[in-house]
Parts: sequence; structure tokens; C-alpha cells
Amino acid sequence: MGIETQAILPGHLTAENVCELLATQCGVTRAVARPMHRPEYKIIEFVDRSGSLQALNLFLNSYAASDYADVFTGNSTLATLEFSPPNFEVLSALAGETGGYVQRIGGESWSKVAARVA
Repeated sequence: MGIETQAILPGHLTAENVCELLATQCGVTRAVARPMHRPEYKIIEFVDRSGSLQALNLFLNSYAASDYADVFTGNSTLATLEFSPPNFEVLSALAGETGGYVQRIGGESWSKVAARVA
């Protein structure tokens, strides 16, 4: 993967939780979670609004928490996508729903996204 955009989603979410968020917050009609070499790591494949296939990396149960311990220390789920403006919008929507943080491009500062109020 090249340059990534990332989101810290508070809480120990499941791959199914993230698939549901993709549907409700991003209009994704089909998202499929695939297991990887560790149970804490999943890939969620989905078709974005432009019709392009995307692969979201999902690190469950605070598995990658040491990578962002200076930003957030609670239970968390890390989501990453290859950087593009639409992918940044996807992760911003997920972070907005959970009150998480986004990083537009790796190495830039993290931004807190206010939780949405229903």
C-alpha cells in the first residue's frame, strides 16, 4: 500500500460493526470482511461511490495502539485506506460516528472528529 489515510475509532469494534458503519455513514451497499494472518487484523473490501474497489485495513482490539499512543490511549480500532480525498471522507465519516480521530496522510497530525448527534 502507498500513502495511507487513517482513523482511530474508539472502542473495540468488530469487522461487522465497521461494515455496518460503512453502510449507514458512507452509503456502501456491500462490504465483505476477510480474515488475515492474525485474528486482530481484517481486510474489509467494499465498492465506493465511484465504483472503485477499496480495501480497508482494520486492526481490532487496540492491536496497533502503540502506533498512536500519543493521541489516544483507550480501547480502539484502527482503520486505514490508501489515501485519496474520497477515502479520507470515508474514514472521516467513520471517525465522526464514533468520536474518533483522523490522519489525512501518515506523518501529519491527527484531528479529533466530533461525534455526530442523532
